[in-house]
Amino acid sequence: MITVEYDIREDQPEGTEVFDLDPSSSELIEELLKRRFPELSVVDARTVAEFSGGNARIAIALASTVGKNETIAGLNDEELFQRLFQQRNIPDESLLAAAQACSLVYSFQGEDVSDGDEAELLRLGALVGRTAQQMYRSVAEMRRRDLVQQRSVWRAVLPPAIANRLAATALQDIAYPAIEAQLMKGAPERLLKSFSRRLGYLDQSKEAVAIVRQWLAVGGLLGNAAVLNDLGRAMFENVAPVAPEAALSALGRAFLGAERDECVRRGTPYIHLLRSLAYDAALFECCIALISRIAEAGDVNEKANESVNVFVSLFHLCLSGTHATIEQRLRVIRTLLLSDDAKQRNLGLMALKAALEAWYFSSNYGFDFGARSRDHGYWPRTRTEAKHWFALTLNLSEALAGSDGPVAQDVRAAVAEKFRGLWTVATMYDELERVCRTISGKQFWTEGWLAVRQTIHFDSKNFMPEISARLASLEDLLRPRDLVQKVRSIVLSNRLTGVDLDDCEDDSSTADSQVGGARAEAVAERLGKTVAADELAFGELLAEMVSGAGRLWSFGRGLAGGASDLNVILKRL
Repeated sequence: MITVEYDIREDQPEGTEVFDLDPSSSELIEELLKRRFPELSVVDARTVAEFSGGNARIAIALASTVGKNETIAGLNDEELFQRLFQQRNIPDESLLAAAQACSLVYSFQGEDVSDGDEAELLRLGALVGRTAQQMYRSVAEMRRRDLVQQRSVWRAVLPPAIANRLAATALQDIAYPAIEAQLMKGAPERLLKSFSRRLGYLDQSKEAVAIVRQWLAVGGLLGNAAVLNDLGRAMFENVAPVAPEAALSALGRAFLGAERDECVRRGTPYIHLLRSLAYDAALFECCIALISRIAEAGDVNEKANESVNVFVSLFHLCLSGTHATIEQRLRVIRTLLLSDDAKQRNLGLMALKAALEAWYFSSNYGFDFGARSRDHGYWPRTRTEAKHWFALTLNLSEALAGSDGPVAQDVRAAVAEKFRGLWTVATMYDELERVCRTISGKQFWTEGWLAVRQTIHFDSKNFMPEISARLASLEDLLRPRDLVQKVRSIVLSNRLTGVDLDDCEDDSSTADSQVGGARAEAVAERLGKTVAADELAFGELLAEMVSGAGRLWSFGRGLAGGASDLNVILKRL
């Protein structure tokens, strides 16, 4: 077994794009202890494993303090901590005080014992009335007890379970003015950042919460998020888990009321923090308002706009990172889709597509947030919960798709895009049939018919006969009936992948000799010939011919071949 320790040299997080550093399971630690300390009872091994927080080194250090015929079962966490800290040595209050001071920062420079401005041991020692040299000796002793880790000149009290306990006690025992004088005013930026990082793990400490709220309040150290430099933003993100409401309030003051896009775009560095804050359902709508405002300040159609990507990620059924209900999310989507602002409608459409996704879920985002216990957000526990999600989303889609609003066509296209997953994976048969009837009752729905055909082509072999029959009935309801509808479906569409056209065109004399895309091109050419001879259809389709996309090359060949006077056709085009 290999133990990978924390890298404390530059106060880096426990992970990179390549790896995440996570604790071992209690079960693994328990097995390790049984092998290394066979005299340890099963109960004691389990007690040590649970207390160690998944850190093998700490578990071994604590287990080594248990003598033969001795048990630690029944000891509370504080008693276990004292046992681990003392490790069969006599109690040493000065060593404990030094450990508390050192634990207030995530890491510190442990070799400079001078009285220079950048000397960190000097400042930490001043918190507990000790010199830099005395602190150096205390740190060396803690390292011998496996409570301090060293990397080059850097030291850190580890693991976090021990350091956080010491730091929380330090905040109770050391007056805040002293902490402010040594770790904030005139302190090296690295030490100040390291202090903020430790605070970020102390959300259970009343003293830490009070400090962070003071920092984030109006006029506080981090109260104006819009003007913070790199250090300030890093500190803001470090402490946000301690007081999420205060952090969100500070971000709202800075960006939600800003009128100029240039000012709003300064909120972009906080976009991932806002995603983490949106985890709580109570904070979701305020977070979404901020994220969408920041996204709108840029180009919402730009794939590199990370604000848009974060916004969309919060509307998926799984891996969204938020516990907001589907009702909350649909309220946001509905408001955006009914907006008079095109950017907001575009965001609403992307969110709707995310909520309709039933097939593929992934996430590039982390889900940790300080020391708070976090999961991946809402995750349906039963199929009934998943169907409830999609039923409500399709209800909204149906209402908007059947309307005369500016977003109706885009909503119809969104439902068609997600139809196959909703039918095949989510089995939303009744709801999809109702949506299809609603839309087809108002107009011909090209994308819907193509989506049904694709579902039949790719998935029908796995359906029960009655489900295949229902899908075939939908295809018959939505299929193009006249020449104009056929041209719009077959020629002016880019969604023909997996669509068999054998029964979609009256002239099938050459269908058997054509396969795949070649068959579609042949059908497009025959439709061109027919349109060339049909003045009404030609006039209705004329604007779409010169502005649309699809199989226009083959269609144009047909127009030329069927034209009685080619010059007239060209002139009208």
